Amino acid sequence: MHAAKRTGDTLEGIHIFLAPPNGQKSEIIAESGTMKSGTPEHPTFENQITITLHNAKTVTPDTNLKFTAATMAMVLYQPGADDQKTVLPGRHMSERQVADIALKELPQSSRISCEFKDGVWEISEPQKGVWGTSSATTNANGKITITSTNATKLVLRVRDLDGTGEQVNHP
Repeated sequence: MHAAKRTGDTLEGIHIFLAPPNGQKSEIIAESGTMKSGTPEHPTFENQITITLHNAKTVTPDTNLKFTAATMAMVLYQPGADDQKTVLPGRHMSERQVADIALKELPQSSRISCEFKDGVWEISEPQKGVWGTSSATTNANGKITITSTNATKLVLRVRDLDGTGEQVNHP
């Protein structure tokens, strides 16, 4: 992200360059915007900021696809230095410990994501050659939120209690 000018929480000349794993680069351009700490749901989160863009335009150079929104909100997250090493309440393992197990169990996995559900860590990896998906939602105030996800598949389950891993076979 680049802003030509910042005065307090006001931004001008905003350019956000997106390069997702699927290779479909795009750029979001807005003449003005604002930023504030936290998210609309959690305004006290110190490691997240909400950027609200006004008259935003999204351009995908490869397809020349253009999307315009009067208002667009994006939440940027900066993990804390110890976030991945912290064992959260009600859990026995940190995300870093689970990632270490996954990298030992999986063949040549370079990119993985970990998600905790009901006492089990689910490890997913991006699917090669599968395009990601995006969705746009508009709230009652007309604000548009764009969410992009990369297509993934579940490859490993790790029990939080003892770190036992079980590979997931797909037909």
